[in-house]
Amino acid sequence: MQDAIFNNSTFDFCDRKFKSDNSHSVSQIGRYLILYLTQGSLKISVDQKVYELKEKEFFFLPKGTKKIRYHFLASPIHASISLGFRYFPDATPYEFPVQIIKASSILSDLIEEVPLDGVASCSTTWKFYRFLYEFKKHLIPHNKKNYFKIEKAVEYMYSNDTYDVPYLAKLCGMSETRFYVAFQEITNSTPINFKQRLLAYKAEILLRTTDLSIEQIAAKLGFKSIRHFRAIFKKWYKDPPSQFRNKNKG
Repeated sequence: MQDAIFNNSTFDFCDRKFKSDNSHSVSQIGRYLILYLTQGSLKISVDQKVYELKEKEFFFLPKGTKKIRYHFLASPIHASISLGFRYFPDATPYEFPVQIIKASSILSDLIEEVPLDGVASCSTTWKFYRFLYEFKKHLIPHNKKNYFKIEKAVEYMYSNDTYDVPYLAKLCGMSETRFYVAFQEITNSTPINFKQRLLAYKAEILLRTTDLSIEQIAAKLGFKSIRHFRAIFKKWYKDPPSQFRNKNKG
């Protein structure tokens, strides 16, 4: 049962109640998500790692987290507040991992003040970011040393189209095995999947905004064959490049 919701393109705030033994899965989230369990207990599986959330605890999920499954444990009623948001001030992407946070009295009071009545206003935004400012103080970041190394690799991937994992590992001063583990820990994605998704996104922009042929786009992005380019693009956008262009080019 859903009691209240405030939703627009930037925020997704919900106050929900569930009956016992309720469960559902999410393949990937497009926003940062903070879940506050106000009643009951909850088991959350994130990419096969299981977390158990108790009443009056917070659960933080970074943007882009995949393979999430919620299962509400035995209790008559479960209630939670869910705050989804796209913009995290003074935080860089992938800085904070999935984690449980014990609720302080300050956090509990501040989250209760965030409006969930469906009215978009400056007051709603201000009260949310006042809560988020306090919440961030409780978040534990990734290993700083690894984080800055992986950030360097991600920046390189955004700026270049032709590279491989051995080169990125060398760029970060890490072995391939260590790089692979650190990259997945910080971005919630393997280097290969991250590269594929990024190249597909770059292809989307070119398909929407240029008259370059499919062959030219594939070559520009470093694909060795049109067949491979089409397969990767379709994996992330469901349509082949030519069909996507016909549907979306303005």
